[in-house]
Amino acid sequence: TTATDTTCTYTFSDGTTVNNVALAGNGSNSVFAPNYVSNFNGSVTVTCGQPIVGIYNLTIFGGAGDPFATNNGVNQ
Repeated sequence: TTATDTTCTYTFSDGTTVNNVALAGNGSNSVFAPNYVSNFNGSVTVTCGQPIVGIYNLTIFGGAGDPFATNNGVNQ
Protein backbone atom coordinates (compact mmCIF):
# COMPACT_ATOMS: atom_id res chain seq x y z
CA THR A 1 0.00 0.00 0.00
CA THR A 2 0.99 3.63 -0.18
CA ALA A 3 0.83 6.67 2.10
CA THR A 4 -1.40 8.44 -0.44
CA ASP A 5 -5.20 8.51 0.03
CA THR A 6 -7.13 7.04 -2.90
CA THR A 7 -10.51 5.67 -3.93
CA CYS A 8 -11.44 2.21 -5.15
CA THR A 9 -14.19 0.71 -7.29
CA TYR A 10 -15.63 -2.76 -6.60
CA THR A 11 -17.10 -4.57 -9.61
CA PHE A 12 -18.92 -7.80 -8.76
CA SER A 13 -19.38 -10.69 -11.19
CA ASP A 14 -23.13 -9.97 -11.48
CA GLY A 15 -22.39 -6.44 -12.76
CA THR A 16 -23.02 -4.60 -9.48
CA THR A 17 -20.54 -1.73 -9.11
CA VAL A 18 -19.66 0.25 -5.98
CA ASN A 19 -17.76 3.43 -6.88
CA ASN A 20 -15.52 5.88 -5.03
CA VAL A 21 -14.86 3.84 -1.90
CA ALA A 22 -12.39 5.90 0.15
CA LEU A 23 -9.11 4.23 1.14
CA ALA A 24 -6.86 6.22 3.47
CA GLY A 25 -3.11 6.16 2.92
CA ASN A 26 -1.60 3.20 4.81
CA GLY A 27 -5.19 2.31 5.74
CA SER A 28 -7.46 -0.65 5.21
CA ASN A 29 -11.05 -1.45 4.27
CA SER A 30 -13.15 -4.47 5.06
CA VAL A 31 -15.79 -5.53 2.57
CA PHE A 32 -18.35 -8.28 3.10
CA ALA A 33 -19.61 -8.99 -0.42
CA PRO A 34 -23.09 -10.24 0.63
CA ASN A 35 -23.74 -6.75 2.04
CA TYR A 36 -23.59 -5.45 -1.54
CA VAL A 37 -24.96 -8.39 -3.56
CA SER A 38 -27.67 -10.77 -2.34
CA ASN A 39 -26.61 -14.42 -2.16
CA PHE A 40 -23.16 -13.48 -3.46
CA ASN A 41 -21.04 -16.37 -4.69
CA GLY A 42 -18.67 -15.24 -7.40
CA SER A 43 -15.84 -12.84 -8.05
CA VAL A 44 -15.08 -9.18 -7.47
CA THR A 45 -12.57 -6.92 -9.18
CA VAL A 46 -11.11 -4.09 -7.08
CA THR A 47 -9.60 -1.16 -8.99
CA CYS A 48 -7.85 1.60 -7.03
CA GLY A 49 -5.97 4.77 -7.88
CA GLN A 50 -2.89 3.60 -5.93
CA PRO A 51 -1.18 0.21 -5.43
CA ILE A 52 -2.93 -2.00 -2.86
CA VAL A 53 -2.52 -5.38 -1.18
CA GLY A 54 -5.60 -7.60 -1.08
CA ILE A 55 -6.50 -10.24 1.48
CA TYR A 56 -9.70 -12.11 0.81
CA ASN A 57 -11.82 -15.07 1.83
CA LEU A 58 -12.73 -17.40 -0.99
CA THR A 59 -16.05 -18.45 0.52
CA ILE A 60 -18.33 -17.98 3.50
CA PHE A 61 -19.85 -21.41 3.02
CA GLY A 62 -18.69 -24.17 5.37
CA GLY A 63 -16.95 -27.28 4.09
CA ALA A 64 -15.21 -25.53 1.21
CA GLY A 65 -11.63 -25.99 2.47
CA ASP A 66 -9.16 -23.26 3.38
CA PRO A 67 -10.93 -19.93 2.67
CA PHE A 68 -7.89 -17.62 3.00
CA ALA A 69 -5.69 -16.18 0.28
CA THR A 70 -3.47 -13.11 -0.17
CA ASN A 71 -2.40 -11.31 -3.33
CA ASN A 72 -0.19 -8.31 -3.94
CA GLY A 73 -0.77 -6.45 -7.18
CA VAL A 74 -2.68 -9.04 -9.17
CA ASN A 75 -3.38 -7.53 -12.58
CA GLN A 76 -5.73 -8.52 -15.36
